[in-house]
Amino acid sequence: MKIQSKQRPSTILRFLLVLFTALLGLAAIIGSGGGGGDTIPAFSLESGIAIGDLDQDGNPDIALAARYLAGPPPHPGTVYLFLQSEVNPGEFNLSSSYGVGNDPWGDLKIEDVDGDGVNDIVVANSQSNSISILYQDPGRPGNFFPARNYSGGVHPNSVATGDLNADNIIDVAVANANGISVLFQDPVTPGSFLSTTNIVAGFPAGSVAIADLNADGASDIAIDGDTSDIFVFFQNPFQPGEFFPPVNLPAGSYPSSVAVGDLDEDGYNDIVAANRGSPSDGSNAGVSVLIQNSASPGSFLPTKNYATTNSAQKVVVEDLNGDTHLDLAVSNTTLPSGTVSVLLQDASSPGTFFPAGSYFAGFQPYFIAAKDLDRDGLADIAVSEGPSILFQDPNTPGTFLPISIIGNLFDSSADDD
Repeated sequence: MKIQSKQRPSTILRFLLVLFTALLGLAAIIGSGGGGGDTIPAFSLESGIAIGDLDQDGNPDIALAARYLAGPPPHPGTVYLFLQSEVNPGEFNLSSSYGVGNDPWGDLKIEDVDGDGVNDIVVANSQSNSISILYQDPGRPGNFFPARNYSGGVHPNSVATGDLNADNIIDVAVANANGISVLFQDPVTPGSFLSTTNIVAGFPAGSVAIADLNADGASDIAIDGDTSDIFVFFQNPFQPGEFFPPVNLPAGSYPSSVAVGDLDEDGYNDIVAANRGSPSDGSNAGVSVLIQNSASPGSFLPTKNYATTNSAQKVVVEDLNGDTHLDLAVSNTTLPSGTVSVLLQDASSPGTFFPAGSYFAGFQPYFIAAKDLDRDGLADIAVSEGPSILFQDPNTPGTFLPISIIGNLFDSSADDD
């Protein structure tokens, strides 16, 4: 496992730089400063992560989004590719970087968007009101064309991919300040999209997931919601691409992200929400598990809540101990250092989980993703900060080794193209 030799700044320095940048942005907004005399050390701040095969060698790689901070927003955005070594499992090297829109933020998606047999990358750009798609060059594995940008609504925060109108090609759903924007791919011109369809929810959405959530064969959309709910937009099965008004479902305190998966293995998709907890200190954070009622598809059993450490941000669903049952990993941004909580499913009670274990995960690990990253047959957890990886301990499945840093974008010498 390759660990870069650069020293990472202390968590206190990192916090102060981020805080100072935020204050400069505020000063610019209110007209009280942030002008020519204000300078800060320029640095890249990670803002999203995804795992997938990016060079067609059959091994999972890492895509990392980052913003280059050298003053008030907007900040130029970049997606960095960390490709896994073909000969040394678990070793990653920064291979290339690609410009995207300003201030990328939220879940990246690695998906073969245009159906040419190779994976592409989709990212939301908060300050550009757009999404960027990096299409892979099928003739040069691991190389991508310049980003194509599409409208993503007001301040897009996250993206999800899936077939949203039953035409068997990939579409994109975007969580944004007004709810959701849906980009339907043009079936006549693969890789291009029709005019953006906006679904106004009446509140900002920070996360979005796509799955069939009522067993009618049509993909639905779930988003995080207000102070205690998540929302599901069921697709009209008789009018593909049209969605009914949202149904609200109870979650915990201030939901921050949603994920989907068949947690209890009954053939019906379930929903998980990460809950930030109290706005003041992140207390009362956790995850909410909503199991679909197989006797009444589209409805859900009473919500079960599980505690994590404070300020839960992002939840992913993956088998994290190799027992074939889906587990949960949650990123938490508790100061002065963040954690990842791991909740293993109780195999004797499908859809229920043991209390969370906690692992140090850097300063502010907003985003995580999970797949087998060292080819040992066990899922590992990639953390956006760095990026870094929590490799699973092969000798004790379900537990994780100390975090390994595979990159160091938080450095004034980081590549800023």
